[in-house]
Amino acid sequence: MRISMAKSPDIHSHLAITVPKTIDKRSTVRNALRRRAAEILRPILPRLSPPADIVITLSPGAKALDSREFKQKLESLVYGRNF
Repeated sequence: MRISMAKSPDIHSHLAITVPKTIDKRSTVRNALRRRAAEILRPILPRLSPPADIVITLSPGAKALDSREFKQKLESLVYGRNF
């Protein structure tokens, strides 16, 4: 997984999640991963100080992770990133 962060010019944080076709050619699988990631990150966004614009690109290994591992990876990406 990759993350890009920048300070948001707005007072709120924004999130974009990209899931490439290399993960799975079926859109239903890609959309399910996107929804999982968004649901994990939704409560984190308001707590970010200063607000940030975040783009996360999932990697093919994300499909194989169970829910706990997936959450840990996403949270470590967001909390471990300095901008």
